[in-house]
Amino acid sequence: MRTTEFRPSKLLPTLSFVLLTGCGGGGGEDSIALPPVPTPPPVSDVTEGVFKDSNVAGLSYVSGSESGVTNEDGRFTCETGETITFSIGAVQLGTADCATLLSPASLIGDGTLDAPGVLNMASLMFMLDGDEDETNGLSISPELQTMAESWPAIDFTATDFSAEIVVPLSDIASVEQRVPFDWTDVPTLLRDHLERTLGCAYSGVFIGELSGDSNGAVVIRAHREVFYSNVYDLEWIAYDPEEGQRSTIAIFDIQMSPTFETSIINDPTEILGRFETSDTIRGTWALPAENASGTFVANRLGTDRADQRLSTTFSTNDGGNGVMVLEITDGVLTGEAFELTERQSYDVTGDIVGDDVSLTARSGTDTITATGTIRERDINGSPTEILGSLDVGGSFFGKGCRLN
Repeated sequence: MRTTEFRPSKLLPTLSFVLLTGCGGGGGEDSIALPPVPTPPPVSDVTEGVFKDSNVAGLSYVSGSESGVTNEDGRFTCETGETITFSIGAVQLGTADCATLLSPASLIGDGTLDAPGVLNMASLMFMLDGDEDETNGLSISPELQTMAESWPAIDFTATDFSAEIVVPLSDIASVEQRVPFDWTDVPTLLRDHLERTLGCAYSGVFIGELSGDSNGAVVIRAHREVFYSNVYDLEWIAYDPEEGQRSTIAIFDIQMSPTFETSIINDPTEILGRFETSDTIRGTWALPAENASGTFVANRLGTDRADQRLSTTFSTNDGGNGVMVLEITDGVLTGEAFELTERQSYDVTGDIVGDDVSLTARSGTDTITATGTIRERDINGSPTEILGSLDVGGSFFGKGCRLN
């Protein structure tokens, strides 16, 4: 990768950038033009969110005038700017600020994935699931929800957690017709599952604006290559149309409110950012040696409603390049692509038959087709790596993860 430095004499007040969590690349252009920026939803009194261990259905919640039970996709509504409290019957799980993504880590005081309280809560949700399969979502049956109305309070941080769940385990055995298992084996397995689930929830493609003293578009790639640590690599790539590109590596921390910061010692670029929500990223950048700095904000390209998400990059033989998010549900592909050189957005549709992939990208009367192959799948058979070619000449490549 060619590394150059920005020159402060070439400044624009507002510049575009793309954030991609996955794998791929990008390029520069001969002149600066701002791409269309995904418009964030208008401010509302009500926020829709999802509760994830996997998606958890059957949790009761209250947030101001909003109340209900999380649906089959784990979704809830809460009053914007207020708190939300979750419970199972008479057992209060905890309270968090209204947000688009919440998890057991959001409801426990120290908020880390390794906290005993977080793992104990995740364990109970797993044991309450009807089919004991965390890969297809967790669902608490209406029968157990009713029985939970008479459960005693549970201290999820208790040293002897087994003593806290005697009654729930007995009711689970009665309703689900299974013998309670040794819950002590569950937390370690679910810690890794919870971390992968949240890591995937924050992955994807983000497009927004970079403001301050710089002269080029920016691409950020956060690689989900490490599955058993909170820390992921995030690569910041800045493009100057005349000077080429330069990059730095940051640490991406998967926690209740993921943050990232520069991790290379003596690197000339300093970046610091955080996910304001799972769909919006904000932060600052600086080039101290050039006395240049600024801020950035980006909004997600695509949605969080599919079973699987693939974050890809593509390049054409004539020098074009871009990013694409593919979302898969029941073998059907939908998504969005953004071509960096021409600043053009495309709606993407397609399907998967076996390991064969076909895609069609449309923007007005402009249509591009592509074919590819699923190169890797996870232990559940969900696609995790894709490679293909474009009919106009070029290729695309990406990696993905299961959202539920």
